[in-house]
Amino acid sequence: MTIAHFFSRSYLFFGFIFIALTGCGSSADDPNKGYDPHANIAFALVTTNGGLTWSKSADLSQHTVLALSYGPPYIAVTSDKEGLAIANSATANISGWHNSGGFSLGKHYFAISATDNPQHPAIVVGEDKSIGILNAGNSIIPLGYNDPGTDLFRINMSLYPKGYIASEAGILFSADSGNTWNDIYSGSTINDVDYAAGGQIIIGTKARGEIVRSSDFGVTWQTIVLDLNHNNMGIINFQDDGQTVNCFSSTGMIFHSTDAGQTWQNVSIPGFIGAINDIDQSNAGLIAIGANSVILRSTDQGAHWTQSTGPVAGTYEGIAFEDDLTGVIVGNY
Repeated sequence: MTIAHFFSRSYLFFGFIFIALTGCGSSADDPNKGYDPHANIAFALVTTNGGLTWSKSADLSQHTVLALSYGPPYIAVTSDKEGLAIANSATANISGWHNSGGFSLGKHYFAISATDNPQHPAIVVGEDKSIGILNAGNSIIPLGYNDPGTDLFRINMSLYPKGYIASEAGILFSADSGNTWNDIYSGSTINDVDYAAGGQIIIGTKARGEIVRSSDFGVTWQTIVLDLNHNNMGIINFQDDGQTVNCFSSTGMIFHSTDAGQTWQNVSIPGFIGAINDIDQSNAGLIAIGANSVILRSTDQGAHWTQSTGPVAGTYEGIAFEDDLTGVIVGNY
């Protein structure tokens, strides 16, 4: 969801993990320095109709929530000092959440991605190139990477065991379930990354309205300018067909491609200005969420979008669906 510095979401240097278990089987100037992690209250919204309507489920924490993923379980990165909190279902109210016991992660994590491995259901990334694998016992196994000043913004493990990380220094790639990582693109900040065709096509978003694209598994790269106003590019999202892809700028511009990112059309909503923080899909279409309680929905894979306002005022940071109908949004007042 990317974690890019330009996003309205707070990529704090105080990140820890919240987990909600269900029974079902993501620039050089950092705007977050000096940010008070206790200034917000995190909340969860739930839908049972694919995102057509949402209702408040719980107040999660008196801290800031940063990102959300679903494996299962639902996992939300927050600034809470207690480490993990667990709920038994997606619709759990506040009484359904409890801390699993405090522990120190050692580093501050900003983003999370679910895996297909129940023994290691998620991987988290954060400051100083920190990468940690969540185990089934709800603790973090740090991988030992350390590069002070190089923060990791987004992680994408949707092609597990392959994975990609968008970072302050470029794009990292893992072919072994996230245990080892190597640079495949370097030299500039990448805000988000997604891929298609088994990883043959990779797209990363950058500052100044640019994306980088590779069609040979990251061996060579092409720079493409999408936003001529040079706003930062943020969330990038491939559809399952491997050809349709959507990209969002920090100011709310939306770009749509039907040829795997070779050419693009501007499909922005007239008058819409705001950062999109995350995107997922249900049977009701693509659902994107962001600042000012915004919810965008597309029923044609991103060619057209409609805008609505969520039921709780705040910044919506992460969205995840566990099936075609049931999903969760997390955000901050």
